[in-house]
Amino acid sequence: TNSVGDDEGSIQNPDWQELCRNGIVQELNRALFDKRNINRHVYVIQIGAHIGFEKNDPIASGLLAYLRLLTDEQQRQRFHWVFVEPSPPNYDRLVENVKQ
Repeated sequence: TNSVGDDEGSIQNPDWQELCRNGIVQELNRALFDKRNINRHVYVIQIGAHIGFEKNDPIASGLLAYLRLLTDEQQRQRFHWVFVEPSPPNYDRLVENVKQ
């Protein structure tokens, strides 16, 4: 199930806030908003993505919340999220979840 709308699936999640303290949002903003980087693309590669978009996944919930805040379509098109999951059963579920 997709948990994007709940309290844990937001930028208020304490685990996402910890990632923010380590600079992930600042780096994303620098890459996407700095006029000198107008042609730069951002790639987030999530190794061990499991089935994606889980309630307890601070990366997924935080990045989805971040992407919802991006209103410029060109900035969104320069953001690429790559999921890597080596377990075949988890990969199959991940593919289904990403389609949604």
